[in-house]
Amino acid sequence: GGGRGGSRGGAQRRRGRDMAISLTISLEDAALGCKKTISYDRLAPCKHCKGSGREKGAEGKQCPRCHGTGYVTTVQRSFLGQVQSSSPCPDCHGEGTVIDKPCKYCHGEGRTSEHEKLEVEIPAGVSTGQQLRQPSFGEAGFRGAESGDLIVNVVVDDHERFQRSGDDLFCAIDVSISQAALGTTVSVDGILPDEKIDFHVKPGTQPGDTVTVEAKGMPRLGGGGSRGRAIAQVRVVVPTKLNAAQRKALELFAYEMGEKPDGKLSVGDRVRAAIDDVLE
Repeated sequence: GGGRGGSRGGAQRRRGRDMAISLTISLEDAALGCKKTISYDRLAPCKHCKGSGREKGAEGKQCPRCHGTGYVTTVQRSFLGQVQSSSPCPDCHGEGTVIDKPCKYCHGEGRTSEHEKLEVEIPAGVSTGQQLRQPSFGEAGFRGAESGDLIVNVVVDDHERFQRSGDDLFCAIDVSISQAALGTTVSVDGILPDEKIDFHVKPGTQPGDTVTVEAKGMPRLGGGGSRGRAIAQVRVVVPTKLNAAQRKALELFAYEMGEKPDGKLSVGDRVRAAIDDVLE
């Protein structure tokens, strides 16, 4: 029970329902911010009657079934006694009024099915799971009532080089054995247009070590230009094929380190290596 609308002479106007749609964007779009046009179907305000649900000259009268409350009460008998319940009036659809000349296009509802296109502003730094609310672009309300909102659920697609964790971006860089031992700088393309990230690999870097560059990750949503970090994991690439000179150089290095790799250095090579040590 409860008498909704009651003595005020009419039920409350029915606001349209909110709608939701998913939008997939690239990591570059999420970093830079962009505009995307989406297409979807919704109940939009009727263009013929401008959402009123009435033909020209039509009048609205109090619904004789619900007496303007917008609800009808039914009574059912059960083993507990009589059970009373209320539901929207089927004649006026909960509006409390009926129209003598309803719109021939929307049949008095004030809304029709339409295919809509909407341009959505995507802010820089947005991430998967965040929602962008578009006011009044959801389902139109009944007979001119307020429309619901359209909620755009953002999905940021996987990237071929970067993995995102919060505002940080992770990637992998490859270096040779000598670069890992002696140090080097590896330059990679950043997430923003024409951006380069220089990862400085220190001498003695081990496989799996990470190199961090500040302020080269994702822009922070609403962060006023601040950004996360770019973090690279170092992969040491071992050559699978060596020419004679390269192999001899590695054998000399192993000899200096006191290692015993497969293959033997000639006496001449050992002598030259010893002379080089003396000269140094």
